[in-house]
Amino acid sequence: MPRRYNEKLLTLGEIFYLKDIGDDCADDGVYEFLFCAPPLPITGAVGSPINPIALK
Repeated sequence: MPRRYNEKLLTLGEIFYLKDIGDDCADDGVYEFLFCAPPLPITGAVGSPINPIALK
């Protein structure tokens, strides 16, 4: 059985609010989308804030 989208995304970050994308997927029956969360390009940094976006 394939894993649900929220189980996969939660391994990539700490906390993502996925209710809106889940509701939209349930409404139109399309469960494919691009999730992109690029970090800020800070030289020498070990972490930075991200601005995640899901494109459907």
